[in-house]
Amino acid sequence: MPPKKKKIVNRADRGGGELVFKDDDQRYASVIRPLGDRRFQVVVDDGREAIAKLRGNFRRREVVMAGTVVLVAERFGDTGKFDVLLRYGDVHTKLLTKYGELDDLKKAKLDWQRAEDERLYGKTDSVNVDDDLVDFADDVDVDLV
Repeated sequence: MPPKKKKIVNRADRGGGELVFKDDDQRYASVIRPLGDRRFQVVVDDGREAIAKLRGNFRRREVVMAGTVVLVAERFGDTGKFDVLLRYGDVHTKLLTKYGELDDLKKAKLDWQRAEDERLYGKTDSVNVDDDLVDFADDVDVDLV
């Protein structure tokens, strides 16, 4: 009987490992979509939309999906491109939110989402439903069987 394959379980998902905060040259980012070849489109906490590349030692070890919070560092001399240094699991994301570290990221992601909706669907301020459009007929008899 062949040996069973080891199941890769991320320590960040289990809440293991220590919580890492950002340094001066690092930023929090949220993944928008994967682009392939270990590259991701991210929204950085200062509001920029950028491309981030996953480090080589994360290959086949870390699962990064849309909505994942990551720690990124800007590449030296390559403005607008970032390297993903760390992926935060659900437990660490909740802790960072509790400590108020992700407030700028949430605001930046909301602003990006509004801009993206405006780009796709045109300018929409708010949805107003007029009562005149809906006709509530009081004189309709409905027989329930």
